[in-house]
Amino acid sequence: MLQRRQLPKKGNLTILVLLLAATVAAMVALARCGGTARHGASGGDTLDVAIEFTPLNYYSYGDTLDGFTSDLLRHLAAQHHRPMKFHPITTLEVGLEGLETGGYDIVVAQFPVTGENKQHYAFTSARYLDNQVMLQRRLDDVTLRVNSQLDLAHDTVTIVKGSPMKERLEGLSREIGDTIYVAEDPDYGP
Repeated sequence: MLQRRQLPKKGNLTILVLLLAATVAAMVALARCGGTARHGASGGDTLDVAIEFTPLNYYSYGDTLDGFTSDLLRHLAAQHHRPMKFHPITTLEVGLEGLETGGYDIVVAQFPVTGENKQHYAFTSARYLDNQVMLQRRLDDVTLRVNSQLDLAHDTVTIVKGSPMKERLEGLSREIGDTIYVAEDPDYGP
């Protein structure tokens, strides 16, 4: 047996339309409020700090966030009575993008000070010195091992996507007078 479907009464329809309009208005308002959430931009006197998620800078241990660099920044913030908000990043590229768009005030990451980089960014003096290291699989064949920079000729070196190490490897390639291929990994940080 077929029954005729009843349409909502005119009063109920008006309430439904008003509820729908209120829902849409709330969604638009929330979208505008959260527009800067991608890179921070806390505003006021709060410094937004993009900090690379590494064991030295910033890491989590259980329910605690810690790290030498983050501790140093917290100490400086307390000394200058300036609040800081940390935004963990996994790649330098994300931090620099946020710095360029005004979402971050400071980027803390492994970033070599080169002439080209000095033209675009203001650097602090070094707080600790670090060395670049290259990792390779343990190989039984001695002829495949890399013992010096010259051994990198015609080899592929994988780096983090957007890393300034690409610039260094290109310079090294020119120095040794041979090609070093560079593969960029978009998924992992240092």
